[in-house]
Amino acid sequence: MRKFRQIQNQEQGFVSIIVTLIMMIILTLIVIGFAQTARREERQALDRQLSTQAFYAAESGINSAAKTIQTLLAAGNPIPAKTKCGPETPDAVPDDGTLDHTYTTSNILDPPDGLIQFTCLLVDPNPKSLQYTIPIGDSQIAALPAKDGNIDAITINWQNTDQTDTSFNCSDADMVTIGKFLPQGGSSANVWPCSLAVLRLEIVPGGSLTGYAALQNATTTVFLYPQSGGLGSNGPVGISNGQVIGVNCNPTPPSCNISLTVGAQTSFYLRITSIYKGSIVSITPTIGGNSVSIVGSEVVIDATGKANDVLRRIRVFKDISGLNSCSKTPVPCYAIQTFSSICKQFSAGPGFAETTNPDDEGCKLTNP
Repeated sequence: MRKFRQIQNQEQGFVSIIVTLIMMIILTLIVIGFAQTARREERQALDRQLSTQAFYAAESGINSAAKTIQTLLAAGNPIPAKTKCGPETPDAVPDDGTLDHTYTTSNILDPPDGLIQFTCLLVDPNPKSLQYTIPIGDSQIAALPAKDGNIDAITINWQNTDQTDTSFNCSDADMVTIGKFLPQGGSSANVWPCSLAVLRLEIVPGGSLTGYAALQNATTTVFLYPQSGGLGSNGPVGISNGQVIGVNCNPTPPSCNISLTVGAQTSFYLRITSIYKGSIVSITPTIGGNSVSIVGSEVVIDATGKANDVLRRIRVFKDISGLNSCSKTPVPCYAIQTFSSICKQFSAGPGFAETTNPDDEGCKLTNP
C-alpha cells in the first residue's frame, strides 16, 4: 500500500512538470507572436515614413527640373534632353550635345549622410504622347507639331479622373440615339450611366489658315462616346465633320482607345472637351502606324526618389505650349455657356418663337 502511494505521488509530480512545460511553451509562443507583430508594425511605420520621404525626394527632383525649364523658356532658350539618371557635372557634354550643364544640381537632400536623395532625373522635351487631366465640362487645347514627317493619324485614349469608379456601365447601345446625348441631370433614367466621359474633339490642321472662313472649313468636329464593342479596335477610323463615333472601351479598368485618320500635316491643334465626367486623356500622333515625337507642347519629367532602401517614382507632363484649358484662360470657349437649365430645342423666325417641349422649365418662353 505504501509503495502504491509512492508511485502515485511520483506520477502527480511528472504531470505537473508536463503541464508547466506546456504552459511555458504557450507563453513563449504568445510572447514571440507579440514581438513579431510589434516588429512588423514598426517596420510598416518605418516603411511609410521612408516612402513619404522618397516621394518628397522625387518631387524635389521634379521641381528642380521644372524650375530649370521655366528659366530656359523665359530666356527663349531650347530645352535640352536628359537621358541619364545622375546629375551632370560642370564642363561635361550633356545629352543634347552642347557644352553647357543645364541640369547640374546636387541630388543629395540630407547631407552629409546622403540617405535621402533623388537617384534618377530624366527629361524628355519631345515626348511621343501628351497627357492632360480635363475636369468635367472643361476643355483642353493641345498642340501637335511633329518633329519629323506628316502626321496621318491621332490616337486618343481616355479614362475617368476618379480611378475608384470602376462601374463601367457603358455597354448600352442606346446611350446615344439620333446623335443626341442624354442630359446630365433630371430623373434617374436621364442620368449618364457610364463611368467614362463623352469627348468632343475639334481637330484643326496647322499651317497658314487666313480668315475665319478658312479656319471654320478646316476644322473637323467629332464626338467620341464610350461603348463596349465600338470602333477603334481594328486600326484607324476615318472621320467626317459632325460625326458621332461609338468607341471601343474596356471595362477593366474602364478606358477607351481609338485611332482617328487625319489628313497628312506636319502639325495639328486639338480642343478636347470632357462631357458628363472628368477625363485623363492621352494623345499620340502617328505616322504610318508609328508614334512620332512632338515638339514645343509638353516636357516629360521623370524623377525617382530614395530614402534608405525605399524608392518612389514620379512622372509629370509639364505644358510648355502656352495653350491652356478653358477654365484657366480669359478667352471663352463657347458663345453661350450655362450651368443652369437651358432650352436646347428652340425655333425662331419672323413673328414666332416656339419650342418642341413647352413643358420643359428651360423652354417656357412667351411669343413676342
